[in-house]
Amino acid sequence: AILSVAARVIPEIVRELENATRLRRFPTLRTLSSPFPGDISEALLSYAVSQSVVTFLLGNYGGNKMLELLSVFKDGSGYDEALLKVYGLDTDRLFELWRNSILQPEQTMNLEAVLFKTKIGVS
Repeated sequence: AILSVAARVIPEIVRELENATRLRRFPTLRTLSSPFPGDISEALLSYAVSQSVVTFLLGNYGGNKMLELLSVFKDGSGYDEALLKVYGLDTDRLFELWRNSILQPEQTMNLEAVLFKTKIGVS
């Protein structure tokens, strides 16, 4: 049943990120730290952006840094404090870097691959 739901939802999530990319309109990371919107399209976009940012962090900094971030969160740190400690970035700077990576016109992207087919690469 879960795979059936995922098969229906994943294309919708990809479509929402493609539309947001085309329109250059994304929810900020700060808005993603609160409950997701009730509107289905906005909620799907929130999930898509969240997954894409995680993929961005894994692809650029590796799985060990992600594990470190999760550990810092487990110890009770807030978003900015944890991101600064592990990556040297606050939430707004991470959003800016991620957004720029998504909007690079010279980069042809398969958004489904960017969202769902990342190797974690923990060593």
